[in-house]
Amino acid sequence: MPLLLGFHPFLQPNRSWERYVGLKAAADRFGFVLAMPQGEGWGMFRSFNAGLRDDANDPDDVLFTASMINDLSSRIALDRTRVYSIGMSNGGMLTHALAQQLPGVLAGIVTVSGTPARPLAAGTVPTPVMMVHGTKDPITPWTGPSSRTPKFIHFQDVNSTLAQWRTINGSANEPITTIYDRPGDRTHIVRHDWPAPPALAETVMIQIEEGGHRWPALNKQIYFPRTGNQSRDLDMTTLAWEFLIRQKRQLTA
Repeated sequence: MPLLLGFHPFLQPNRSWERYVGLKAAADRFGFVLAMPQGEGWGMFRSFNAGLRDDANDPDDVLFTASMINDLSSRIALDRTRVYSIGMSNGGMLTHALAQQLPGVLAGIVTVSGTPARPLAAGTVPTPVMMVHGTKDPITPWTGPSSRTPKFIHFQDVNSTLAQWRTINGSANEPITTIYDRPGDRTHIVRHDWPAPPALAETVMIQIEEGGHRWPALNKQIYFPRTGNQSRDLDMTTLAWEFLIRQKRQLTA
């Protein structure tokens, strides 16, 4: 069976985030194994070490994830060519780190409102990636850290991250562009696809015009205040799985 790793945002531990995005229902519907680790911390103040800070005492969540995948594989008949990761905000940042630091493990990734802490590492292997980000995200702004961002936190802007993934994935051609716009939510979505082939790996950018730090969904959702507009132009959970399930990693000897 395919395995989907789900990584929650800061301030929204895994059970709360799962109810918000509906990953368990999607696992039952589409037939994949879902693993949702809990970040380090207490109560709702839980996060993953995605390299946002320069602190040697932070836990090694990349090593933990690799060990978890191996442990699950020893107990469940997993398809190791179909291991995927999805994350939002801090969880999306970790997902970028996993793609860089666990070469040959992930068959595809989806990140929502989360960019990597630093430029993608040299030697990062081509990996199918879908990035989802609001142009008016007040928490992880499109243009990178703002005056509201704590000084000890660093992360990349969206355009640089997309350009780096396009280079890694060989996505040099002009994209296929699709517009999603349902009335009434103050947003519209511009989707850019760089398919593979001709690219080495598929790259997708879901650009939510006027969108905030929110998970797109067809129904209006209650979320933290001052996080911006929620797009109701598409069902993000279904869209993410439809993207991931067509990706397959070749196993190396």
